[in-house]
Amino acid sequence: MWHRRFYEVRAYDDAARTNIRRYIRDNPLNFDAVMQGSEPKYLGNKALLQMPKVGFLASRGQASLHGTLPLKPGEAIISGFLSPMERAVFRAGLKYKRPMIWVLPTGLDGITACRDAIEEGRLLVIAPFGETPDTPNVRRAVWCNQYVLAHCHRAVVGHLNPDGMLA
Repeated sequence: MWHRRFYEVRAYDDAARTNIRRYIRDNPLNFDAVMQGSEPKYLGNKALLQMPKVGFLASRGQASLHGTLPLKPGEAIISGFLSPMERAVFRAGLKYKRPMIWVLPTGLDGITACRDAIEEGRLLVIAPFGETPDTPNVRRAVWCNQYVLAHCHRAVVGHLNPDGMLA
């Protein structure tokens, strides 16, 4: 079938293509479909999404925490918990019973280690990539970091490698 408006909306220069890409990628109505193909799956307390959230990101390479996380009362930690320092924050959050949102770079299949925190309403796991995808990869890690930054009220960067993804 011929579309008569095809040439009227076709992008002829880089600026037009950039605007179209921005519209498609940043359109809130299409965010989930564009970023990963479907609505994320949730396991746990979805009410945590309504809390003020502090996003925690850290480059790989630094494994331990230096001090405490600057959390305010009533804040939830949101992170992908991918790097060693992010995983240390996750373990500390479980230990001190902090509300957390884990943006998982894989599917929900096999999430049993945090069952107590989920049942107590302190943990929400978000899995945007279906039930049982492959192991995490760079694209999924980038998506998790973008999701964290888009949904947090403030962000904390625990460690930054100058040549890392977060730089």
